[in-house]
Amino acid sequence: MSTDIHLSPFKTTVESVDSYLLPALLTTIFCCMPLGIVALIYSGKVSAAKEEDDLEAAMEASRKARRWYRAAIIVSVIANIIIQGLNVLSLFLNRAPLLS
Repeated sequence: MSTDIHLSPFKTTVESVDSYLLPALLTTIFCCMPLGIVALIYSGKVSAAKEEDDLEAAMEASRKARRWYRAAIIVSVIANIIIQGLNVLSLFLNRAPLLS
């Protein structure tokens, strides 16, 4: 009797780990550069871990790259909402827009 428990029929391989390079690059260019750069760094670490066939390090770097590019998007959206809210508020106060 075997005691092996497999939760998934698919085995994760080093090649299947996503580096999130494109989202990291796009968020660096269009959203929040500091957080996007961090995502790019972790994306590079995924590629390096793939070359060394280190599945655990590749998966950890992939999770961090995904976390940082998502944080860049969230920060960018929140900052834009605040800026647009301040512009609308300045219109109601009959002043020139703060930032445009």
